[in-house]
Amino acid sequence: MYNRSYSSHVNPVYNSALANSLGCLMIFNNLAFDFRSKYLPTQFNSQDNINPTFSLTYLWTPDATGSIVKGVGKNESGAIQQIYSFTY
Repeated sequence: MYNRSYSSHVNPVYNSALANSLGCLMIFNNLAFDFRSKYLPTQFNSQDNINPTFSLTYLWTPDATGSIVKGVGKNESGAIQQIYSFTY
């Protein structure tokens, strides 16, 4: 089971044409990124009968114009698991 929560920050890689396609995640350097959702995630949780529960909390950093320029995904212990950088 997967559970995602979303922020009010607009997803920089959101594309309405792609959002209507069958795929739901883009993979960059073995990191999954959700390009279908208009807003960036705040939390991702995964739980199934085979693997242990996994959770990421996302923190996003905007520039002076309010556009998101970087973000990190941290696990339950606060260790950074994912790093994102956006250039406009």
